[in-house]
Amino acid sequence: TTTLMSGCEADDVMGIYATRYPLVSVVVSPDKDLRSIPCDLYNPFTKELRQVSHDDADRWHIYQTLIGDTTDGYPGCPGVGPVRAEKLMAGVPTPKLWAEVVLPAYAKAGKTKADALKMARVARILRADEYDVTGSKPLLWNPPE
Repeated sequence: TTTLMSGCEADDVMGIYATRYPLVSVVVSPDKDLRSIPCDLYNPFTKELRQVSHDDADRWHIYQTLIGDTTDGYPGCPGVGPVRAEKLMAGVPTPKLWAEVVLPAYAKAGKTKADALKMARVARILRADEYDVTGSKPLLWNPPE
């Protein structure tokens, strides 16, 4: 079966389906980006099945927002690589990561809130509640208030 959803990449379609039908879905991919989907995730190369919680998925999304992804063509926050991102995020509750980690890191790099939001939206893999089925369009991610 093939599914096309207007305005979505394949990763987004997997994210939408996995979160719409969590009891019958397993995402199969070696792509680390898919750790930002709360789902059962199977890596066919390592034969590892992991259950990605909502909290882990949200943290991975913020991590990707900070470090970027050259393969997917977005730079993330200048001066923040994997080690720095982990240090910045350590001990910060997930709901506070945007305000206490992302915004200050981007500001320190001379970037704006709009720059950070753009990177977060590019890094985001859509979930079921982030796609308007009636209008056939993705809904842009917004940070927690």
